[in-house]
Amino acid sequence: MPKSEDNKSERASQTKSFEPTLLQWPSSRLESGSSRPLELFLNTLSALMAVVIIVYVGFLFINNGRDIAGLSPMWKFIHEFSKLGPTVVPLMFAFVLGRTVRSYAHWRLQNGERIGFLDSLLGSTTMTGTVTTMIDSRHIGISSLVLALVWSLSPLGGQATLRVLLQQPEAQRSSATLPYLGVNTPFPSRFIVSSFGGLQIPVNALFTGSLGASSQVRNSTLDSWGNVKIPMMERLPGYKGPGSKDWVELGEHPESAVYSSLLGIPIAGLPGKGESTFSLETSYMTMDCDLRSGTMDNDTTGAGRIVSDAADQCDSHDLCYKRFTWGAISTIQEPANSTLPPRCEDPQVPARKLLYYNQDNERSTETNYTASLANCTLSTSYVEVRIACSGWDCAPTAVRPSTLTTNPCRNITFLDSCGDGFEYATGYFLQLFETVTERGYSYGRPSVIQNYLVDPDLALNASAVLTNPPVHSVGGALFSTRLAQLLNTYWTAVIAPEALFLGHPEDFGRLSNQTYNTTLLTTEATVDDRVETLRYDAGWMAVLVVSVAVLLAAAAAGLALDLRIRIPRLLMNVSTMTRGNPNFGVPVGGGALSDEKRARLLADVRVRFGETEVRDGQYDLVIGDCAEHGGRVATVTKGRVYG
Repeated sequence: MPKSEDNKSERASQTKSFEPTLLQWPSSRLESGSSRPLELFLNTLSALMAVVIIVYVGFLFINNGRDIAGLSPMWKFIHEFSKLGPTVVPLMFAFVLGRTVRSYAHWRLQNGERIGFLDSLLGSTTMTGTVTTMIDSRHIGISSLVLALVWSLSPLGGQATLRVLLQQPEAQRSSATLPYLGVNTPFPSRFIVSSFGGLQIPVNALFTGSLGASSQVRNSTLDSWGNVKIPMMERLPGYKGPGSKDWVELGEHPESAVYSSLLGIPIAGLPGKGESTFSLETSYMTMDCDLRSGTMDNDTTGAGRIVSDAADQCDSHDLCYKRFTWGAISTIQEPANSTLPPRCEDPQVPARKLLYYNQDNERSTETNYTASLANCTLSTSYVEVRIACSGWDCAPTAVRPSTLTTNPCRNITFLDSCGDGFEYATGYFLQLFETVTERGYSYGRPSVIQNYLVDPDLALNASAVLTNPPVHSVGGALFSTRLAQLLNTYWTAVIAPEALFLGHPEDFGRLSNQTYNTTLLTTEATVDDRVETLRYDAGWMAVLVVSVAVLLAAAAAGLALDLRIRIPRLLMNVSTMTRGNPNFGVPVGGGALSDEKRARLLADVRVRFGETEVRDGQYDLVIGDCAEHGGRVATVTKGRVYG
């Protein structure tokens, strides 16, 4: 033999000696389902997948019809899950239902089942597999139809998670309790001091800011800080007098109304969106003035008469009279040494008088200026006002005399300060009012007050102080309205400077403890809003509920089956296992036939994965036809060792 052939033979023998040879299978005891940690974990994971969809469905049921803006943080997860559902849910079905079908096939194989049925099960672990198995086997059984129906819930359930969730705008009605300023607040005690020490700064800022506002703001329904103004009912067409209880509508142009104050009523808790309607009970001071011209130097017919009246008819000169750089105001509470009851206790109290004068720019002589003089009767209008708001944009829509029987006499005004009975409130109020013009004005010259009385558009115009016509030229009616507006504005600024600056607060909790005597009233508002509402589609919800029920049932069935399966897991179709298998009583041959043809021919043969005796007293686990049907394989015996 040639040397080269000897070398090949030697290498072949060396290679053969290193080939692995399985001499004996290792012995193994069967494990029950409860002793397989991986199976338990996978079944738990299957159940959790179903729970995720259950949570999604439950969230939709619980929050159906609710405003999306008010939903819990979980809404973000729900919204994202709805978009991912068409992808995620079919994957969940494939995992859960696919495992359950295979587990059921193993359980039936353990107990003995027809090959056709087992092939149908093991070929139906996906939607596509179910359909192709029916086509390949040329047999459509009830089990195949049931599996096809169940698998159809996979894409339908995915679409349902997306289409079941609806976000649609809907009209929603609710109520809200709104606190608001009561203008019957007593004169604030923090201003009852000998020196204001800067306390007047925010008050005067509100007052002068209102005077200097544009005509659009002054004539609008809101002040510069968004507080709603109260119309002067007496100046509206259709007003029938204080005895009438009829509503007086402001019409489509509430901005054309005359307002009782340049500052509105602070209201808290107004919704920032939606349509709100409510009514307020409030009041304002009105004036009826006899306005005329006079002179500054005549104590009988001129401005000096006001000083004399104040001195003659009042116990305290400071209580009734206050002189300003531009003139003076005297308000006579009651005559000196009067035997009448106190004003706040007298049901028949007479109307308070207010005397006014200011020096005009015109001269009556070379040494004397003319003056505008007014004798005014004061009263209070108690009104109920309807307010309509779109978000924070509010406007009065109607007003009528208040129907409350608890209102004080109309002749009582805020100058009486009946809330706390402080009789010197008028003096301190006028002293505070003096700070508006006490700096930067020449004594005896008109001021921003007179500018407003003559022409509100020029209230803060510096040259108008020197060029405006006399105040008495505007007439008594217009003078009465404008002076009442000024005093009402300043009173509102005095009793609520902090609240007016807040704008649109949720509540008045941010007010400092220095406003402890502010009176707050409440009203109930009806709020109509178009909100983005969470809804679910009933049809798709039914599909989703059925899908999650099937998924949950499949997860539970998979766990129950896995706990009962004792045989090892298989990965092949049963018809394939019959090829060359001595444990099947089938004829020899047929190797050239396809698995599909073999499966159809063997469809009624019952097989089992069980035990068979391989030697005397020695058993092994094999797949073959069932012993009770003339085959070789019996069911496994608990506790037996196989090897």
